[in-house]
Amino acid sequence: MISDALKEARELDRNFAITKQIKGPLHGVPISFKDMYQVKGYDNSIGMTRYCNQHSVEDAGLVSQVRDAGGVLFVKTNVPQTPLAFECANPVFGRTTNPYNPDYTCGGSSGWEAALLACDGSALGFGSDIGGSLRIPAAFCGIYSFKPGYARFGSSTGIRRTTPGFEGIHVCRGPMGRSVDDIELACRLFFGKPSQLNEWLPPVPYRDATLAKKLKFGYYKAVQETVDALRRQGHECTEFMLPDMVEAGRLFIAMTSADKYETLLSHVGPDPKAREAHGFNGLICPVNALPTTRHGTTKDLAVLAFTTGIYNVVDHPVGIVPVTRVDEVKDVLSDIWRSSGIKGSLLLYGKIYERQKNPLYDATKLHGIPVGVQIVGKSWEDEKVIEMMKIVDAALGERAFGPGSWSQKHL
Repeated sequence: MISDALKEARELDRNFAITKQIKGPLHGVPISFKDMYQVKGYDNSIGMTRYCNQHSVEDAGLVSQVRDAGGVLFVKTNVPQTPLAFECANPVFGRTTNPYNPDYTCGGSSGWEAALLACDGSALGFGSDIGGSLRIPAAFCGIYSFKPGYARFGSSTGIRRTTPGFEGIHVCRGPMGRSVDDIELACRLFFGKPSQLNEWLPPVPYRDATLAKKLKFGYYKAVQETVDALRRQGHECTEFMLPDMVEAGRLFIAMTSADKYETLLSHVGPDPKAREAHGFNGLICPVNALPTTRHGTTKDLAVLAFTTGIYNVVDHPVGIVPVTRVDEVKDVLSDIWRSSGIKGSLLLYGKIYERQKNPLYDATKLHGIPVGVQIVGKSWEDEKVIEMMKIVDAALGERAFGPGSWSQKHL
């Protein structure tokens, strides 16, 4: 695939030398795609042996759109088998690790995509999301991503799905990048742009959004550093209780497991009224109860994905912005925190914090792992979420994320 990409790049160079015209806004930019997307001439295996050695006969719709914009596709990235998991491993390509600690997962299911971007291995990537697959890997690896509303982003043709016909919760396509500007560029190019073979996508292009100078954010749990940064810029931040979280979780499980996961395995939100009542422009939310977790542990932690899955249930646009990193001194569990009592599920609390020999949360072992936040907006206000991502990113200031940040820590 890389040799084909080099040929494409040379052809773009030759055409530019002759015409002095670029092919499109992504002219010559190296682009990566999650393995779910078909690429002509290459397997679309999603880590399943039954799909190996079956070359795709055409590009997925979004792949074609990227090529038309001048992008050079040079790699497809690893996924978990189902791919309804927030790890990234399969028998075909093995396990993808976190770029900051190989003992921990990069997240999933767009895991390798996030890890590659974190290491500056790609300029822009594309993944998908049905319960957090664009957002969890982005947070675990310290990059930016965006889950649009279902009917906003690019063509959905040519995507391998393990549950064809399932429409209870829609799979959203979306970009992953190393800055908010990367995310905005992708959305400007592909919002409301159906392919010739898929005309159902509403033709609603990117609409420039203007926000008030001072915004009102709602927040809950574990996002204090972001809240403090926004308050220093004069924005209002109000803590609130998320309504019906348990019910949202039940809905997510009920819809995704309606056939007891038989189809899925055969191959191997908050109440909007709460936001209106408070007058919030957006919500600042945690991505996961853990910054990341050790390989092989997510099979017992699926419930942790409810913090992202809830926004798939209600189909709200969500962006991810990296905020900070785990600090082995600042982020140890204090005596005050421990004495405040068990928070939430006794079972999960024990696994995460109190397992005597090897708790999942260990600030020393997790030192340096990125921590991000979700920024949630209203349906069909995707552009406002991107503007809020810019505001949050600017409020947080310089903090060693973006292009070059990984190499500075590892070279």
